[in-house]
Amino acid sequence: MRCSSATSSGSSSSSGSRCSFSPVDLVFIPNATAGVNVAARALALEAGDGVVSTDLECGALDLMWELLCGERGALYVRAPVRLPVESAEEIVDTIWLKSGRVRARSSSAITCRRPH
Repeated sequence: MRCSSATSSGSSSSSGSRCSFSPVDLVFIPNATAGVNVAARALALEAGDGVVSTDLECGALDLMWELLCGERGALYVRAPVRLPVESAEEIVDTIWLKSGRVRARSSSAITCRRPH
């Protein structure tokens, strides 16, 4: 949702009235990585669950998933992506874990290839 006048220094109650949401539902975060971290920690991950991403995942999120999965006994899978990607189906096949209890899939708009 976009709201041109909502800023971290502005009032959530006045933003809510302009954007049709309750002020108690609005949370300001410093950046997108922090937002993903908040959402990820709200997941009920437990031992045996899986989180699937790619080897192109942003480094900060990659580390966050490794830490969170390690804390909860979940499995973090970094699926390798062959570049250049030929089709959308190729990506889906790459990240679609065929077994296990996948609770989350993560892919960043900003990606990077890091050595393993």
